Order: sequence, then C-alpha cells, then structure tokens
Amino acid sequence: MRPVGPRNPELRTSRKHHLAHFVRPRDDREDSRRPRWCCSTLGQTLTTPDAAADQSSDEDEELVVAINGESDLNHARMVARETCKLVGLRGYQAQKVVTAVSELCRNIARYVGAGRVRFRVDTTEECIVIIAQDEGPGITNIDEILAGEYRSTTGLGRGLLGSRDLADRFDIKTGPTGTTIELGFRYGRRKPWTT
Repeated sequence: MRPVGPRNPELRTSRKHHLAHFVRPRDDREDSRRPRWCCSTLGQTLTTPDAAADQSSDEDEELVVAINGESDLNHARMVARETCKLVGLRGYQAQKVVTAVSELCRNIARYVGAGRVRFRVDTTEECIVIIAQDEGPGITNIDEILAGEYRSTTGLGRGLLGSRDLADRFDIKTGPTGTTIELGFRYGRRKPWTT
C-alpha cells in the first residue's frame, strides 16, 4: 500500500489492487477537489451492491494520506471531512473527527517529521477508523501523558489526550520503532463494540 497525497497521488486498497489514479492538478484550485473525488470513489466502492456483498470489515477499502510536514495537514483534514460526509456525519460529530485527525497529523509533522494516516469505513462496526502511524523513536512517557499527569511548555501530550477524548475508541502502541494510534468514530447505531 502506498500513501496518497500531494506528493504521491495514488490510491491503493487493503486488497492490494489499484482503484484509481489522481490526475495531477494544473493549479491550486484543482488541488482542493482531489480529496472529494477520492472519497467519492471510496464511497462508490463501498456502496455498490457487488462490493458491499463481497466485503467484510477486514477488507474495507483504505485511503492513506502521507504526512511529510505541516503542509499535509490541510489535505488530511479535507479527507477526514469528506469521509464524514460519505457516512452522513455532520456538525459536531464531523468536527470531532476532523479535530482528532488534525491533532494526530500535527504531532507526526512536529515531533517525527513524517508518517501516514489511514482512513477506513468499517461497515460492520459502523465506524470511521483512523490509524496514524510513524516510524519515530516512540513516546517514552505515554502512561504519564494518558493519565494527564505530564506537563509540558510545548503542549506535548495535549493532542493525544484531546484525540482520545474525542474518539469513541482509542488504542495506542508505541515503541522504539514507531507509534501507531487507532481511533474509531461511530456513525451508525450505538451498540457495543465487538472488538
């Protein structure tokens, strides 16, 4: 799977087959339409009768946005907004998703420099799944941060706590080879998580 973004405009799925290529924009005005087109394509693949009947939650389509600096934050936020529209999240619920994505991407850009954010609509659990990954040195004081006991003058840790509080599901794995944060945001009926 290769990242999709302004620097690598290609869409891949978790099934390892090619869905679509982005057309390189001619100017900045066209650049803003790419996430909408991409999420529209993702939505079509999830809602066509053959695709929906053929998929399980493990095989749902994914969209990967490369984060290589602060300039990629807008792209990730736009994809988050369009993913919310795709499943019918509006207003405050959609803003929670966009804010959490923004915080995670900002952390990647500021503290690690590069990483990726994966977007997936889990039709079985009726949730948007967002997975932020980097290959940095890990977060050494994660327990202290998540307990709210860590105080930093730079704001370190606040984005993680905010993202955790906004999400319906939060999971973090961190170590010397990198950090993976998975968030889940419900868009369907409120029922217990099966995982």
